[in-house]
Amino acid sequence: MSKKIIHLLIGPFTLIPLIYTIFLAVNLFNYPDVIVALETMFQWLVWVVLIMISLISYYVVFIFNTSQIPTNKKTLWTILLFFGHVVILPIFWFKFLLSEEPETHEQ
Repeated sequence: MSKKIIHLLIGPFTLIPLIYTIFLAVNLFNYPDVIVALETMFQWLVWVVLIMISLISYYVVFIFNTSQIPTNKKTLWTILLFFGHVVILPIFWFKFLLSEEPETHEQ
């Protein structure tokens, strides 16, 4: 599989934490008329956290192995991923993985 296909497949998983957070907030604000039982929402939380850990790990490896991000910004993006993960994950995916330019090898 090429990197472009893998990056396209990662896209929907990148949106899962953001969608879950919005859905959880709407569900909690509508309590007791919840859309989905809170027990079910907290069971889904385990899967969402596992997805986030996997994505953050992949993105950190990507950050330090790509020449697309300037060296002086790699630490910044890593810190942003750890502290603002729910919002930053889709932004990072769109900015760097979706629009990744193929690296040219000069001879």
